Formats: sequence, C-alpha cells, structure tokens
Amino acid sequence: MKKILFATTALALSAGMAAAEVKITGAANVGVASNDGAATEIYNNVTISASGSGTTDAGLEYGFSGWGLRGGKSYSFSTDARDGFNAHPGTASMPEVYVSGAFGKLAVKENGYNFYYNDDRNDDADVKYSLSAGGLTFGLVADMGDGDFSMSADANLAGVAANLVYDSVGGNSAVTLSYPIGAVTASVGIDPNAAESIKVAYSADGVSASFKYATNETWKVTAGMKSGAVAFDVETTDASVWVASGSYDLGGGASVKGGMNSRDDLYVGMSFSF
Repeated sequence: MKKILFATTALALSAGMAAAEVKITGAANVGVASNDGAATEIYNNVTISASGSGTTDAGLEYGFSGWGLRGGKSYSFSTDARDGFNAHPGTASMPEVYVSGAFGKLAVKENGYNFYYNDDRNDDADVKYSLSAGGLTFGLVADMGDGDFSMSADANLAGVAANLVYDSVGGNSAVTLSYPIGAVTASVGIDPNAAESIKVAYSADGVSASFKYATNETWKVTAGMKSGAVAFDVETTDASVWVASGSYDLGGGASVKGGMNSRDDLYVGMSFSF
C-alpha cells in the first residue's frame, strides 16, 4: 500500500519530545458475491486508515496504529459462519496506542487482542506486552475487566523452533516444535487437551504446499502458487471442506481477486490501495 505522508512535524512542546509523523492510507473494494448459494449482491467499501509514530530525545518510541474510518458494504470470504456481507456506517475503529524501548513494547487496544491458545476468543484482551531478547520472544495479553491473561514464548534450540502458549482460562497450554530442512519445515504440535498433530510444509520459488495430520484422524492439505502478477491458493480437509482463491496484480495498487468454496460462496472483485 502506498503511504501518503500527511504530516511530518518537529514537535517542540516539551524538552523530551523529538519528532513525530502521521501517515494516512486508503483502500477500496468493489465486486459481486453470492453467499451460501443465495442471490448475487454487489459490495463496495472504502477505508481510510491512520498511523503515527515518534521518538523522544531519550530514544523512547511511541505511536498508534489500526485507527480508521470504513464506509460502505463489504464481503467476507470464509469457510465458516464468519463469511457474508457486512454494512459499515463510517464509524471509527479502536486504535492501538503503544510505547516501546529496551524494556520491550507495551500496547493498549480495548478488546483488541486475541488469546494465544484459544484464538476463537476474539478481542478479549485490552493490553499487550512483548519483548525480544537473546533469541527469546515473549508475549503477554491481558483482559483488564476480569483479569484473564494469555502468554506466548518462542525460542530457537539447536535449530529447532519452539513455541509455548498458555491461557489462564481453563489453564490450557500447547507446545509446537518446528525444524527446517532446506525448503521443507516439519512441525509437531503437542496439546494435552487436543489431538497431537504433525505438519510438513514446503515453500520455494513461489510454490507452497503443506499437509497436516492429527491423531484424531483429521487432516488438511494446502497448495499455493505465485508467478509474477498471478497468485492462486487451494485448501481441502478430511471434512470435505475446500476453498480456492486467486488474484491478479494489475500494478499501481490495483488487483483483481476471486474465490469459491464448499459452502457455495462465490465472489469476484477488485481491490485498490492508495
């Protein structure tokens, strides 16, 4: 997305303030879609987004992101109940405001963060803290209303990437171990409350593919290709759920896209970025 510099101002309001800038971006979508096999409808929408950042004389970084105004009608393409048409009356979205430094990054966005283990609990956390140091990445999100929290830790041990997640709700946790061999990455998922899984993924020269199998005999296969301006992706599962989508980059921030799936969803449209 091309970024339009809205304002770059040297702020002299306090001795500790150095410089800040605000960036404005835009996006638009238009197309036709049929949801769950219903009659075809037109959708069109526009989003104006803003972000800002700055640094104090002492090196403390601060800023905001995720604020925007959206108007029109959108279409969400998905293989679950989250698909469909949505109206946008032009209300402003909740922004994230953050400060960061050697201590890490502390961000606030009311109801804006998912829990790491159960990401179906959408928008439950209000505060997020993250830190990367010495090959270890740590994340913590918390709901200020009821005190629930979720943690994530990533580390690389002798070439093996390890990820641990924990939710205070239910005391649930899971571990994922991944090991790359050239263009192939093998992963193992261990979860005391769910089926263990193994995943093998390939990605090189614009071609990607993956196969995931769990001990409860569920599986998922994905494949993708990107060559020049053309991109195409397919996915299918043991439950006969499938989805296929593609896009063509017209250049200059414009693209044509479309898709269809096993829920009898179908759409064709164009996207523009400014």
